[in-house]
Amino acid sequence: MGVGLKMQKPTETEYVVFPGGKQADDAMVGDLAATALGEAIIDGSCPKLQVVIMQGTTLTDVGFAAMVKGLGKCPLFRDLQAQSNRISDTGFQSLVDVFLSGGFERVERLNM
Repeated sequence: MGVGLKMQKPTETEYVVFPGGKQADDAMVGDLAATALGEAIIDGSCPKLQVVIMQGTTLTDVGFAAMVKGLGKCPLFRDLQAQSNRISDTGFQSLVDVFLSGGFERVERLNM
């Protein structure tokens, strides 16, 4: 996914939804997708991204940290829904770090 976004930069993408449940295991949605998204954002490929929904996937601290690092640099980002994943205190610390560094200025909702 990240590679596709990088090839089309910048995209008009405002919403990204990753499947959860059984589809998450089948599609290997989790760290790989979250890391690719974070890298694509940092690369400047998603300047209009506002919402990421990644509920019930195989996401862990590693992918979550990479994703929030990118999301913190996304000027229009406002909504993250990442409940029912495998994120521990370590992953949440990466979220706090982005907030403390001045990211997420427009965030309205974080469902964890």
